[in-house]
Amino acid sequence: LTVLAESLASLPACTVVQVTGALLGVNPAENSVELVSRIAAVSGGMAFSIYSPQVLPDALTAATLRNQPEVAEAFARFDSITKAILPVGSWNPPHSQLYDALTAEERAELRTKGACAELGATLVDSSGKQIAPEFSERCIAISGEQLKRIDEVIVVGGGLAKAAAIRAVLLGGFANAVVTERGAARALLDSANESVASETA
Repeated sequence: LTVLAESLASLPACTVVQVTGALLGVNPAENSVELVSRIAAVSGGMAFSIYSPQVLPDALTAATLRNQPEVAEAFARFDSITKAILPVGSWNPPHSQLYDALTAEERAELRTKGACAELGATLVDSSGKQIAPEFSERCIAISGEQLKRIDEVIVVGGGLAKAAAIRAVLLGGFANAVVTERGAARALLDSANESVASETA
């Protein structure tokens, strides 16, 4: 997403809304607040940033933060978003900033529950079913149901290792467009062809 923000030369005037809090200490070079500001500056529209960590110790702390004016202002605009772009995280193999931000115990528990991928703070298993809603309640992020109501959700994920994760979020209906590279795209197409063949066999 940093590359996207740096590559934008023009954009129609639009409001830009941050849909997750920040994953602190994982990738200092990718500051989500700064990315939102950059994109809004290109479009000339308003920016609604979330100055908060993405993962909180418990649901009560997260709920308290959601009621803070700046965070609430961004959350109030989630239902009016028409286009969203999010990175997809893979949990098997683990290629995810969210995964990296959690403790070993948290990772083990969520993988036991079947975590295959995440989009924002929505965790899904390999079939695309959302899992661990209690974890999502601890997070400052758009919900899975809100993602499903957005006209176009574009997931970004490169590398063959991300193919299963991308497939999972697509199967779950959390996204309907993908930006990836050749290896992952070929694996996704092969998987789709196998599914069609097994249904018609």
